Amino acid sequence: MFRVQGFLSLAMAVAMASPALAQYAVFDQTTDTISVSGDTTVGTAVTYEAVIRPSDLAGGLVWNEWQAGAEDKQFGLRANNGVYGYADLGDSNPLDGGFSAAGGWHHYAYVYDGSQERVYIDGNLEASRSANGDVPDGASSVMVVGAIIRNNNQQLYPSFIGDIDSLRISNTARYSGTSFVPTLGDMTSDASTLLLYNFDNAPGTTVISDESGNGHTGTLGTGFDGATSPTFVPEPSALTLLGISGVAVLRRRARARRLRAK
Repeated sequence: MFRVQGFLSLAMAVAMASPALAQYAVFDQTTDTISVSGDTTVGTAVTYEAVIRPSDLAGGLVWNEWQAGAEDKQFGLRANNGVYGYADLGDSNPLDGGFSAAGGWHHYAYVYDGSQERVYIDGNLEASRSANGDVPDGASSVMVVGAIIRNNNQQLYPSFIGDIDSLRISNTARYSGTSFVPTLGDMTSDASTLLLYNFDNAPGTTVISDESGNGHTGTLGTGFDGATSPTFVPEPSALTLLGISGVAVLRRRARARRLRAK
């Protein structure tokens, strides 16, 4: 009876101590991609942001909405897992900066507020520059998460390599100043959200829904020849966590009994 009660108490403790369980998507090939339907209209303010656990230091594309000569909204990771963003405001190069270690979850963000561009890692300002004007919007753009082939099917923009838990595109400047408290986990939708994927999909899923309500459905592994699909991985369930913890407790108790028997 004591052991049952102790195990139930352990279950309650694990459930209370564990974070909200979710799923995430794994991008482990440079050709992994999700083709996103529709397009976005931004105006004079935008935020691109994602919660990612990079698994290498090579960098790569996270999100892109592009039409040749008309639009290039771009967001990704640089070498050493810095962050970059681009809104096609007349600058020849994206704004990039920072460093983050591989193997841990990080919040990356690009913000444009009509007068300045900024990039953040884990809520800390990494770089900024003056900018102005409307963000260009194409009439027949292509939107992706991960890899894309551009320039008359001649140039592969490779995907980042790692895990992604949430991606949100907004038509407002969500963050300002030198620091803010970032979200690490699923993001929420509001009136300014244009696209939201939390990747809470079952393994084997090939089509994902846009949680912003704007209908930007994502289809895995399509868009160009050689495109590959990311995969969905569940976080450890409460039962798994309980099993791991329970086994550890039982092993400690068995060891204690053996020591007392000596």
